[in-house]
Amino acid sequence: MNENVLNFLNEYAKLPSPQYAVLLRGRWGCGKTYFVKHWLEEFDKSDKLPANENSIELKPIYVSLFGMREISDIKSAIDRCVNPFFYTKAGKMLKIAGRIASKIIFKTELDIDKDGKSETSFSGALDSLSIFENDNKDEVKGVKFIIFDDLERCQIPMKQLLGFINYFVEHCDCHVVVVGEEKYLDDKTLHDLLEFKEKIVGREFEILPDIEAAIKLFVSEPMMAIDFLSKETGMIQLCFECSATLNLRLLRQSLLDFSSLISALPSKLVEDNHDYLRSLLSCYIAVYAEYRNIDNRGYIVDWENCSVKAYVDTKDKESQKIRNLMGKYNKVNSLNQFEALSIEMVPKIVEHIEKGLSLAPMFEKILSQKSRKLTALDRLDSYWDKTNEEFDELFDSLVKELKDGIISEPVDIGKSIGYLGFFDAMQFRELPEEAISDIKNRLLDIYQSCTCLEDLTKCHYQFIQGYNYVRGYEQDKKKTKCIINFVSELFEQKKEELPDDMQLALHQLSDENVDNLVYIDSGSYPDHSSSFRMRPIFAKENPHQLFESLCKMSNRGRNSFSQFLAYHYEFHVDCNFSDTFKPDHDVLVELRYLVMEEAKSKVSIERWSYDTLVEGLDKSIRRANGESKIEY
Repeated sequence: MNENVLNFLNEYAKLPSPQYAVLLRGRWGCGKTYFVKHWLEEFDKSDKLPANENSIELKPIYVSLFGMREISDIKSAIDRCVNPFFYTKAGKMLKIAGRIASKIIFKTELDIDKDGKSETSFSGALDSLSIFENDNKDEVKGVKFIIFDDLERCQIPMKQLLGFINYFVEHCDCHVVVVGEEKYLDDKTLHDLLEFKEKIVGREFEILPDIEAAIKLFVSEPMMAIDFLSKETGMIQLCFECSATLNLRLLRQSLLDFSSLISALPSKLVEDNHDYLRSLLSCYIAVYAEYRNIDNRGYIVDWENCSVKAYVDTKDKESQKIRNLMGKYNKVNSLNQFEALSIEMVPKIVEHIEKGLSLAPMFEKILSQKSRKLTALDRLDSYWDKTNEEFDELFDSLVKELKDGIISEPVDIGKSIGYLGFFDAMQFRELPEEAISDIKNRLLDIYQSCTCLEDLTKCHYQFIQGYNYVRGYEQDKKKTKCIINFVSELFEQKKEELPDDMQLALHQLSDENVDNLVYIDSGSYPDHSSSFRMRPIFAKENPHQLFESLCKMSNRGRNSFSQFLAYHYEFHVDCNFSDTFKPDHDVLVELRYLVMEEAKSKVSIERWSYDTLVEGLDKSIRRANGESKIEY
């Protein structure tokens, strides 16, 4: 892919006095550093000068500018590279160094036998940059080739840095390659670089990621799960290309972390579950890519909810973006057991990325469970290859296992119903009304067992996600549409009955939990339609029960509750909230009356805590009435 650049560098190195520099650019992670280092290795093998006791043989030099703050940092890096002891024997060096010693300062340990041990040390006066100057041509042989990498990560002022680099081009006849990506520079720095390019840069190339070559290199590294990954290079490349990222460094990281997981699993489980782990590998690559994608990261970190929302509200623009994100990996999904952005896997991998938790124990348990007898849903893979008799057995088993509760996870129940509806619509098998009735009863039991709104919402969203997993026929035309309508009505009904986290906290209001109200208020409502802070949280509360709880609290507790009112209703904000908090009005009015009456019997500091609470309730009522400006 970058063969033309390699060929050019080889020809460039042959020029006796190029008088221009070469700029190599490319996006972060595309493999620029690997490219130039690989070229250096190959060039070093091919460019061998005849032995000469009277000269020093220079080799191409690589310097990373990453984090350097002073020109002296670059000089030190060059010193380490060009120190002649790396290229010559001691006697030869001492003889040559004597002729240029007046220009040079050095101190080094000498490894004469190149056995890794220092036999002696030597110091003298040397400026190693003098080696590059033209008046040392007789003593210094070889190509004067310097590569400056990580240009955009250098902290030296650009004009000063480029002036230093220009010294090697104009005054030393050096071959200079500068590696970096100008899109990450600010306007002033970019202007300085453009001036440098205009005067000094003769050729400019973009390095493109050589995905195939990079993958072959990555999977051969010692820390990789070589036996497993070497069989999946095609899948790795397909998934990486679907991600549309060019960051090879990110791909390598995902492969390393996946390999770490594989190495921690029993080898028998790895051997017996290759197809499952191949699907998991796709998840790793996709999640690592999208987690680092600034446009998609927000969706990925909240994937349990976002992936369901994509099909609950199909007309919403955000939902369309999420569906587009899912669709990126369709080519990969068609070859695997589960989707690259699986609702079950994405949150687990995100937790691993953010918290560093090992996933090995969890996946060891999952893979061990897969050794059990497969359910009808598990056996649905490649149903199109079954005989009619095999398919009929599978269909009947799926209906029975749904009724008997063998298939119990909401997402799996949703998938099973999705398949049954699809098979019925395709006229493979008719779904009996009796089976539909049994499925509704089973779902009724599951939804009725939810004891809080968060559990109910999670259950419902996972069910919908599972149902929408099965595509290929219009959902509205499936016979199972009546089941979805039934579940949706059941969800809305139960949603009104079950308390959310804020209601649970207010029902148990005390000194111990009052400080948690702000934390809950800043979080999302279970259906992610809004935050608690933008909802009327007192509308369903019993003012007398709240009053009793407040009376039992300490002065500190009541003061904390007053502060919470200021936070929730945003007293300090001049904003029109319209009727957002109107449903809270009646409860707040009644609670204020009860607190005012109680305050009459209190004295001193305790009276003050009640009066402060009354003041907070007054302002809350004004906000509920729609007033914009609460505090003056």
